[in-house]
Amino acid sequence: MKNKNNSNDTALFGQRLRVLRKNRGVSQKKLSEKCGYKRSTSISNIEKGNAPVHISSLIAIAELLDIDLHWLITGKLSAAVVRLRPYVTSFLAYRYMEIQEYEKERSDLLVKQSQGEDHSVRLQEIGEKIEYERTNCHRLREFINEALEPMGEKI
Repeated sequence: MKNKNNSNDTALFGQRLRVLRKNRGVSQKKLSEKCGYKRSTSISNIEKGNAPVHISSLIAIAELLDIDLHWLITGKLSAAVVRLRPYVTSFLAYRYMEIQEYEKERSDLLVKQSQGEDHSVRLQEIGEKIEYERTNCHRLREFINEALEPMGEKI
């Protein structure tokens, strides 16, 4: 007798796999080859919930589709990702506050410069720091969101 929860889990896994595979533009054939299956129908059966997945295949799928293995199996964020999220969010908030401080300093220096004081060197430094911080914050946010996107999450 089949366990209802087990067959439901297999079907949900298959649905997640199908959506993710298609979103990544990976064919069943390519995924089959990566998993070491001889026929692409093996992936089709897994996606339909008609076949179990071996651990080695799970690892190959997660690597090829560049997805968190825990999410692939459960549909939930891993504990590590959940624990990391507030730290990343706090780090980004801190960096954005620094950018605001640099922008305030730049604004103050521009006022002084309009009154005849020369602050061109410091203004150049501040401009470079603002650009550097914005670029890094953007890259980090983009990287994290790209990793979280298949799981329907973002920061």
